Amino acid sequence: MKQIFNILIIMTLIAGLNSCKKDDTPVPSNLDCNQIANGPAMLDSCGVCQQAYIYDYVSHAFEMLDDTNNVQLDPTEMLIMPDSPSNPYWNNSCVLTIGTFTELDASNYTVDPNNGTLSGNFVKFNFSSESVVNGDNWDVAFRGTTIIINGGESSNIDQPNRTANAAVYIADGTMESITEVDVASLLQDDSTSPAIPDDFGFTGTGWCTYNQITHIISPIAGKILVFRTHDNKYAKMEILNFYDTPMTSPYGGFFTFNYVLTGGATTLF
Repeated sequence: MKQIFNILIIMTLIAGLNSCKKDDTPVPSNLDCNQIANGPAMLDSCGVCQQAYIYDYVSHAFEMLDDTNNVQLDPTEMLIMPDSPSNPYWNNSCVLTIGTFTELDASNYTVDPNNGTLSGNFVKFNFSSESVVNGDNWDVAFRGTTIIINGGESSNIDQPNRTANAAVYIADGTMESITEVDVASLLQDDSTSPAIPDDFGFTGTGWCTYNQITHIISPIAGKILVFRTHDNKYAKMEILNFYDTPMTSPYGGFFTFNYVLTGGATTLF
């Protein structure tokens, strides 16, 4: 009887081990991003799965396709593949905005001659709305040569509160050559200084330089600011000028810049 009992225990253990055994069924390697075997769907540069579809250019109706095999088209229909130049959805979510903002006025500031600190109003900018904003939906803010972001901590009590997770870094290159976000390089403002060095242009570690003979502040060529916005999009900015035209103040504070805003993908174009 004891032997039978032991055999039953062993059989129970084997059954339990078999029930816990990992399913080794191989995952098909020919699935497209729509999980269709040998399907036509493709990931675009924004990380969006795009499907093929049939488009009727008379009625403007469309039918999404899991498979393009044996597709028969009516006389007014056409087959649009995911990466076709005729597909308006391909990479559509990547580049949201390309623009230039001229003479954003952040000139309402003063410099303390004793310690060189700035005081005055910060002007907040939102990439999505392409405009100056007053609320908490800001991405980047300017005051004189100081540039802060809506993420991290304030380094001065007169700065606006950080309410989001924005971040930034300075990349070397051009607007055309900086095509990917280096997420590991993104920094946030902290209690000691902004993520973009606020050096008044003296050290060359920030976005500008200061000419001690002409007293002109100039953007450093080849310095591109790369942002994660307050709403988790990505943007890049090239500052072109620090003064208005004609010049109304030798102290500047008028930012002209090019920018590109993308969706959640780290491809900047």
